[in-house]
Amino acid sequence: MLVALAVASSAAAQAVPVTHEVTFEGTVSFAGDPVWPVVVVIAGSDRSTVNDVAASFEFDQTEDPITLVAQVPAGNWSIRTRTDWDALRNGGHWEAMGPVFRVDDLAGITCLMFCDRTDLFHPLFMHLDTPTAEKTVTEPRPVLRWSAVPGAVEYRVTWFENSYTARSIATGQMIPTKAPEYRFEQDLVPERRYEWTVEARDADQRTIARSEHRSLYTRGADPGKFRLLPADAEPGGWLGVQLDSDANGVFVRAVGPDSPAFVAGFEAGDYLVRFGDRDVTTLDVVQWVQASKPGSSVDISVSRGGKIMTLQTVLGDRESP
Repeated sequence: MLVALAVASSAAAQAVPVTHEVTFEGTVSFAGDPVWPVVVVIAGSDRSTVNDVAASFEFDQTEDPITLVAQVPAGNWSIRTRTDWDALRNGGHWEAMGPVFRVDDLAGITCLMFCDRTDLFHPLFMHLDTPTAEKTVTEPRPVLRWSAVPGAVEYRVTWFENSYTARSIATGQMIPTKAPEYRFEQDLVPERRYEWTVEARDADQRTIARSEHRSLYTRGADPGKFRLLPADAEPGGWLGVQLDSDANGVFVRAVGPDSPAFVAGFEAGDYLVRFGDRDVTTLDVVQWVQASKPGSSVDISVSRGGKIMTLQTVLGDRESP
């Protein structure tokens, strides 16, 4: 957890950026076999600035529990581990995420999420079996299959339907299942792309493994229309949530892992109230996100448990695969 938050320098009068001292004490753990050494970084909390690293530390198994101390300038930051992406796809582990916090020269340090997280836990990479990536399916209700994960008592399948016009989530669901497969419960819409991902949970409901996103296409779909933007268009903003609406308004069904919404603190069940200076009453908010520039910051107000809170959100950029 973050155990010390203090202004470490008063050099602002000399036009030198103020830094704040951040101390983190915790442990490192893995689903499956551990992999040491582990590199822990304090990095920009927006995925588009993940290479903006304020500090980096390497620990081996003899140094667990771990302690890191660093001087951090103003900005949004997260404590996380580094992942070897080649090793990840060969049966490795996803990165572990620790506290996410904001450093402000005047207000100091404010923890935004995972404030009490002391264990940097690394879920396993899950392998998806069928359908294969980018496959066009003709069956109205295809079956999604993946490799079983030792220790998993439940899997959660999240799928999203994408249309040509919006290039965004039109609808979707998150479904629990005991078996390492899922058959769609309704006919898929022709000329659509469906993205899906799976996570595995143990008896304590901890996510011990998760997959990458994978896409499939339905009858009549032109994959090129999903992959390519018009020649005169610029990539739009990305929030990384699955939205739906009911009589009470627009709400969040699911939050994508490591998405801008995840970093900002969105939770499933949040009702969107305002996007910037506009009231949210319909799913038109999806187009507002896409009309925003990647990297831009927007205040999004949500209703959670009867309380209104404002989440400062830095929109990302996810181009279609």
